[in-house]
This record gives sequence, structure tokens and C-alpha cells, in this order.
Amino acid sequence: TSGPKFDCGALVNDSPNNTGLRELPPAQPATVWYAYSASAEFPEVGTGGGGPMGGPVYDYDPDNTYRTKFPEYFEGKAFNYELTRRWFKTFSYQSEDQTFTDPRFDPVKAGDLQSINGIFEDMEWNQPFDADFGPDGALYVIDFGLGSGTGRGGSNEGAGIYRIDHVGDGRLPDAKISVDRDSGPDPLTVRFSSEGSGLPDDQPVSYAWDFDGDGTTDSTEADPSHTYTAKGLHTARLTVTGPDELTALAVQDITVGNTRPEVTIQQPPDGGMFSFGDTIPFTVKVTDTEDDETGPIDCSRVVVQSQLGHDTHLHPLDNYTGCTGEIVTDAGDSHGPGQNLYYGITAQYEDKGAPDAPALTGSTSLTLRTSFREAEHRTATGGANGGADIGSRADASGGKRLIEIEDGDWVSFDPVNLKNVDSVTVGASSGGLGGTVEFRAGSPTGELLGSVEIPNTGGYDRLISPTTELADPGGSTTLYAVFTNPDWAPGKADLLSVDWLHFNGPGVEKEGGTTVALKAGPVSGAAPLAVSLSSTVEPAEGRTIASYHWDFGDNVKPSGAEGPTATHTYDREGAYTAHLTVTDDKGDTTTGAVRIDVK
Repeated sequence: TSGPKFDCGALVNDSPNNTGLRELPPAQPATVWYAYSASAEFPEVGTGGGGPMGGPVYDYDPDNTYRTKFPEYFEGKAFNYELTRRWFKTFSYQSEDQTFTDPRFDPVKAGDLQSINGIFEDMEWNQPFDADFGPDGALYVIDFGLGSGTGRGGSNEGAGIYRIDHVGDGRLPDAKISVDRDSGPDPLTVRFSSEGSGLPDDQPVSYAWDFDGDGTTDSTEADPSHTYTAKGLHTARLTVTGPDELTALAVQDITVGNTRPEVTIQQPPDGGMFSFGDTIPFTVKVTDTEDDETGPIDCSRVVVQSQLGHDTHLHPLDNYTGCTGEIVTDAGDSHGPGQNLYYGITAQYEDKGAPDAPALTGSTSLTLRTSFREAEHRTATGGANGGADIGSRADASGGKRLIEIEDGDWVSFDPVNLKNVDSVTVGASSGGLGGTVEFRAGSPTGELLGSVEIPNTGGYDRLISPTTELADPGGSTTLYAVFTNPDWAPGKADLLSVDWLHFNGPGVEKEGGTTVALKAGPVSGAAPLAVSLSSTVEPAEGRTIASYHWDFGDNVKPSGAEGPTATHTYDREGAYTAHLTVTDDKGDTTTGAVRIDVK
């Protein structure tokens, strides 16, 4: 049980591990606050996940002789950043009290927030994790890399410590290394590449390669090769020097005498469909040159991690040990409605090493997509007329939908795997010509998997939900929704708007679970059409049904308590698909569907 609330004005740290103050200063209110959605108070912070990181305040030193130190302009500015939204911004504060003769402006006090400005906007980050200024006046940043950590099933690809210099007196070149292999038996020949290194505008640079870390330049070529004969861990260094004698360094570890293991997730497939609460079987295959020689792969060294994805970041959840097993997904209710949620699975294997060579880790990861997907969470858009926009609409399922859809526009979803998916329901509307939604594999002109017609529904706020069968192209692909109507011309109204997609079928869920079958009566008729809906639900062995949720396919929410039956009146003509999702006592969900045609 919780105790009394803390007194934020007289905080006491009475921990037995406390080595500092016992009576703490009063807590101060937040200077900036925000949620996942857009902030009315601080629009500069954008939208997405929530990972605010308090950064350093720059202290300009005029006696610092380094040419690449940050200038005096940044004196007193706080360099704050966001781990999940992947930006850096400077926060400027009022240096003294100030009043204004213009009555529109309130007085400000010293220490008040003055402005928030973006910085390093041409740089790409994975997960900026820590930052501080060095004695040279440069900013040093730790990027956590992708995933959730090598100890928790992630790869940490892209992790590193980066130095950011001010280039007012000459720009540092970029230094990047890529290799065709980073490990293998001896002798090991490695092809190195400096692609991505250099300066803008083709300014001349020189290259100095030190393949074995002894401080001696072994090659001055841009893309050399080197053969390693000694077993062990070697660190190759590339130094790139510009015309101002400013240099940049990149390093690459090479392991000789041991080969990095190859890890493959055989099931579920990348882009497979699931619903929150599903139990998902997995199978992992590991190939390791050295370990395979001593017998079968030791599956106790395989770690599989489940992760809850939100926008561009992942929250680590559970670790599983073994080459096979079952992942139990969570309820997916931690981020609120309309959020871009998905699941990530990462598999990792650390080998046993080899004589005179260290152990190596191989990993792989994949993404699972929810069967119900808000259309605005598309991966990309394009087409003859610029693609679809995202519009905020109060009546939309997640508060937003795709708008400005014209002939030849498309949106894509990547990755998608249609294993055990037989159809898709499209929540769409039209106040214009209407059109066809074509589902294609691999490109906007790829294999046609299915299509639905969206007529004029009487307005962009009048949603219908037709369903089309989907052919399985086999394997993972990029799924394109292409919008067509050859009668459209510039100046005419948008063809249609799309609110959501519902992929029907068990997807990657464990076989033998709960089944749901729906009946509707009548299944067709003139508007207004009163429909009685009933269900036959067979729970998985040993389970009981805990809750029911109806989606009538017209964005009208059910009223009152929900159960195995429902009644609903469809007020306008169109094709609709009603869904019932049941949740059992273990949190597993299953969905059934039935079509209703209103004439």
C-alpha cells in the first residue's frame, strides 16, 4: 500500500544509501511539458514518444584555443534532446527581469524560458542517450543505437560516442568505414570502403588507414583491402584529413579466427499480423562456423526479446531463452487510442569464441503489425498528384484520417506479411467522385491482391467499411494501397478519405485458440436498417471469455454494456463489416466479422 503524499515543498531524502543532503530544496515545476500528441504550449517539441533528456548548459571559455569550440552565441543555452523523437534543441532563458510597454506582452523574470530552437537538424540519431561538453568546447553525444541493448536481445546497431564540432573556422570532414566482412577464419581478407567520407562540394581529402592499430599508416587508398594473418581482435582506423588539416576518425573492429554467427527468425514472418493479447510461437535458427564443428547449436545461448513498438522506438518487454517458444503479447493499452503501436522481436546468439579469438554475437529482428491499423500510420505516400495528406478529424477513429486523395495517389505499409490473412476491411468515405482502392504487392504497379470500390457516401464524415479478399503474394512485402478513378481531374474534389484498415484472419497467432463466428439479420436491406448481431464463441481449452467489444464498421460507438449479441441501426447505404473482438481470461483476443449491405 502507498503511504501519504510527499510534501514537494519540504522533501526529505531519508534513504540509508543517501550520501548527500537530507533536507532537499523545494521541487520546482516543469519548464516544458508535453504528451504524445502535439503540444499547444510548446509546439516546437513535435509529436511521438516521450523520452526527454536534460542536456548540458554551454559555458563559453574565451581562453580555449581549440578552433572547433562552440562560439559565445551559445553561452548559457541548455542543449536538451529527445531519445525517442531524436532531436536536439537549445533552450534559451531570460537573463534578467524585463517589462514591456506593449500591453500584449506580460513581464518576464530572470530564468524564464525565452525560446526553443532546433539544432543539429541535418544529423540523424538512433537514440541519443547522453551528452556533455568537453574541455575542448565540443559536444560529445552517446547514441544508444537501435534496439534495447545487447544484454536484452538487441543489436545496438549504430551505437557510438560522437563529437560535434563548430565549423565556423573550417569544417571537419566525415569519416566512415564499411567492410564486406568483420570476422572469419585466418587468414582473413577484408575489403574496406570509405564511402560516405569526405567534405561537401567534392573538396579534396586524404585517407590514412591503420589496419592493425599500431599507429602506422598502412594504406592511403580510398577503398583498400587487407589480409589479416594473426588471430584475435584487431581495430582498423581511418583518418580523413581536409584541406584545413582538420581530421576525422572512424574505427572498425575485425575479429580473426572466429566467425560471427548468423541468426534467423524462421517464424513468425517479418510483417506478420497479430492482435494484442495473442500468443505467438517463434522458431530461431542459428548457424555458426566454429560452434557447428563441435555439435548442435546450444539453444540455451539464444535469447529472444519481445518489444512494444511505438512510432520509431521500442520498449523492451520479456526475454525468452531457447530456439523455440511462445511470446505472449501484452494488452497494448499503455499508450491510448490512435497510437502507432506494433511489436518487435529480436533474437540474439553469443557464440563460444575460438582459440585466440573472442566470442561474437549475431542478432536479427523483425516487426509484427496489428490487424487493425489506422490509415494515417502508413509508411510512405506518393503518386501522380503528390500522395495523401493526414488530416485531424474529430469523427475519425484515431482522431486523424487520410485526406487529399486523388487519382494515382498511393500509400504504403512496410513490412507486411499476409500469412493466414484472407481479407481486408477498409474504413473509408467520400464526398466526391469516390474511387477504387487497389492493394498491390511490392510497388504501386505490382501484383494486384484485391480491390474495393468506395462510392460517394454523402460526405467525408460518412464512413462505410467494405471488405475484399486478399491474395497472399508469399513472403514479406511492401503493401501499397493505390487510389484510382480516371474521371478525376485537377480542380475536382478529393476522391475519398481513408480512416482505417482491418486485416481479417488469425495471422501469426498460435493455432487452436478461441474461435468467433458472427451472424447478422438481416444482412441486407434499405436504410435505415436495424440489424441484430449474434456470435458463436468457442474459447480455447481451459479459457473463459472475459469481455466483448463490437465495432459496427461505421465509426459509431456501442452504447451500454457489451456482450455476445448486439443491435445496431445503419442510417445510410453502403457496404459495412461488423467485427466482434473477444478477450479471454488470459488476455488473448480473437476477432470475427460479418458483412452487412445497406441499399
